Amino acid sequence: MESWGYLSGLLRSEKVHALTNNDFTSFAETVNADSLLKSLEDTVYGPLFQGRTLKEFSVIFDEYYQQKFQTIKEISPCPIVMHVHSLKVDLNNLKLCYKAKLSQKTLSWEQLSEEGTITPERMFGIVEHELWNELPTLVAKAIMELADKDSVRKVDFLLDRAYYAYRLQILQEANSFESNFYKGLVDLYKKEIDCENIKNIFRAKKMNLERDQIAEIVIAGGYMSAEFFVDYANISGEETADLMKDSAYGEVLSSGINYWVTHKSCTILEKQIDEYLLDCASDFDYQSSGPAVIEESLRSMQIEIKNLKLIIIGKINNMSTEEIKERVRNVRV
Repeated sequence: MESWGYLSGLLRSEKVHALTNNDFTSFAETVNADSLLKSLEDTVYGPLFQGRTLKEFSVIFDEYYQQKFQTIKEISPCPIVMHVHSLKVDLNNLKLCYKAKLSQKTLSWEQLSEEGTITPERMFGIVEHELWNELPTLVAKAIMELADKDSVRKVDFLLDRAYYAYRLQILQEANSFESNFYKGLVDLYKKEIDCENIKNIFRAKKMNLERDQIAEIVIAGGYMSAEFFVDYANISGEETADLMKDSAYGEVLSSGINYWVTHKSCTILEKQIDEYLLDCASDFDYQSSGPAVIEESLRSMQIEIKNLKLIIIGKINNMSTEEIKERVRNVRV
């Protein structure tokens, strides 16, 4: 319990510096990128830009997150949560390597992130020499399904599906072994799978995918069965929108679904999904210890950094203030 007390105290003390919706609005309303950088000086991100330019923002924020992640990992009494989040890095590294190999583009392991469960050098070697048996079984199976396909587009869908299933499997096994200690996280990840399926079904409609192609991208394990999405694969996009609005997620995702109907874009839907999952994670805030405390902290940090990236990209590309505000995720602090 002492280690949980130390970690919980550390994470909660950092909430004092968390950015609010008012902060993000203020940043979005700055007149240009230079004034935005000036506004960041009074935040924890200000010192990170000393001697560096705003154009380096992506690297700067990624380095900041990696440093925070490593700190939590070193003192966490709960390695499973950190392992599950590290798998997201493995996924991104694997995608980079596999796509580079498929398209015959040059890639070195130095371009990969170091925070995964598999080192960059090893991941590069696995893909280069097709040592798929060194990957988790579910992931290796997905890779072998890709072996005879030429479409780079399918890489994202199939690997995402495999890693979602694998992360949920780890949490479910841990929850069973440790008497529902991970119950909240299992619930959250099942909801995330549902939301990912809803988003992907709209992407599939825009791409005019057939029923068998949709069956390949649907992720099993959520509260909404994979069969549900496949059974309705042949209906129109508008009918799909009506079906999703009648689901358990219809109310919280309604604006994103309606936006897709009129614009055939998942931009607002992705925003609402991020906000919904962050709200679910924020409900863990009342807990003083346990894996949910780590999960809430990591997700909050990820959304905060995503918002800053969205605002900076908007300023660099001279987007209007209202366009930027529409993309920024609401947070609960």
